[in-house]
Amino acid sequence: MSKLKYHNRVAGNKKYLDVSLSIAAKMVKDKEYEAAANYAGTLANFAWQNCTGYYANWQLEGILNDIGQHVEEIGYKAKSGNTGGKLNVLHIATELYNSGGHTKLLLNWVKNDISNNSRILVTRQTIKELPEKNIKSCGLDMSYFISLEEKANILDKATELRKIANGYDCIILHTHPDDVIAVMALSSTNLPPIAFLNHADHIFWIGASISDLVLQIRAVNIKIDEVRRKLTNQLFLPIPVPDDTVETEYAQVRKELEVAEDIIFLLSTGTEYKFVPTPQYNFFKHIIGVLDKHKNAVLYIAGISADSALATEYAHRQIVYLGEVNDLYRYETACDIYVEGYPVPSFTALLQAGKKDKPVQLMYDPLPVVAFFDDHTPGFKYPTQDKWEAELELMISDTAHREKLKEQQQEYFKAFYMNESWQTRLHEMYKMLLGTRHKVYKHNSSQFYNTANENYLSALNYNNIPYPTDYKKKPIRLIYAYRWLRFVRNPIVNRALYFLKHLK
Repeated sequence: MSKLKYHNRVAGNKKYLDVSLSIAAKMVKDKEYEAAANYAGTLANFAWQNCTGYYANWQLEGILNDIGQHVEEIGYKAKSGNTGGKLNVLHIATELYNSGGHTKLLLNWVKNDISNNSRILVTRQTIKELPEKNIKSCGLDMSYFISLEEKANILDKATELRKIANGYDCIILHTHPDDVIAVMALSSTNLPPIAFLNHADHIFWIGASISDLVLQIRAVNIKIDEVRRKLTNQLFLPIPVPDDTVETEYAQVRKELEVAEDIIFLLSTGTEYKFVPTPQYNFFKHIIGVLDKHKNAVLYIAGISADSALATEYAHRQIVYLGEVNDLYRYETACDIYVEGYPVPSFTALLQAGKKDKPVQLMYDPLPVVAFFDDHTPGFKYPTQDKWEAELELMISDTAHREKLKEQQQEYFKAFYMNESWQTRLHEMYKMLLGTRHKVYKHNSSQFYNTANENYLSALNYNNIPYPTDYKKKPIRLIYAYRWLRFVRNPIVNRALYFLKHLK
């Protein structure tokens, strides 16, 4: 698909969202708050899954803040900001999974934050649905968790969350980009200070309006997000990467995995969608080119099932598709080189392998939207596309080169990601957050982009176009016209007619 077509798709998605937000605002004006909240959630999901050129949308944030004014108010007495004793910290997430960096990031934080009392609240999962095996593998148990799923309505969930949040010293958000429950619940000044962990930093998300501090896992994002999300209070907080609770030895685990001694073990990790090729990035094309030249190299991919369409299309005798892996630490220990997947890299996976003293091969030519390192980070220089294969081949064939690169990279990991340095930064973060009084932030306009970054994101879209949820019963004579509009899948026309019908 041409760049022009992606460019047009982003512009079309923006128009689609803009018109839809006017409908949501009308719902709020008509005091149909439950319907408006659900509709706003649909729009937030659309903006997340389909690049609109917005990374934050302040009209949508404002609509959720307005709905939040009709959630039961709770009195709150501001804390003193004294970090001498243990803090009661509430971590809020939308859903947790058996795999993936987002869940690991949260669980690792709670596990490593031994100086404070932490609880984890999930907004869209029952306790039974939580990934118990993953939770236990991180040294936690189910007593850490609270769920809102017993509440039937979305506004009831927001009310319950506001009540629970009132009992903590501070709140850390790990929510999905479309989690309207948290935004509505926390749209009150009578609450403890709130930090938002920007784990989905390359895409659109909601929550900027209720975040007193945004924690960036990539330092390069601080200047970028001052403009694109209009964030004023930000802090770089590296991803916590804990030491393994299970001791494994390189030679022993390779024997258990039936990996021959002379094999150069390459590992790449990421959810399947992160590897789906785009016109600019095709991980399989390049890695197969390397494997064909080095018969002693084998690539193991954690996160892609052997029976998936990707595995079928890119089947190769030197690629092993592992699917979901619960004992990833064994593969990280056994590997010789960690190969960063693309077009969407997995930062947590890279850091976990790097902390195990494994050299890392970075993706080529990353756009700013996914680049984890800047140009001045020793040992982490992104290759150009035409040099990526040659660099990986050198790592495979030259042990001395591999060791030298590993030494450079380990200096970076020790400086930012070892437990002691992370604990120091975490303490500084809490001190900064507790010195802040919670506010609800507003802006009159949202920054729109339609550049190479957004074309890239558009190429990864799921084309998940949501259609309007009618909050008033349609006259019978409009039913067939509405169905026809759904059939032809013309969202802009569909929204525009709906807009004219209801905003007369």
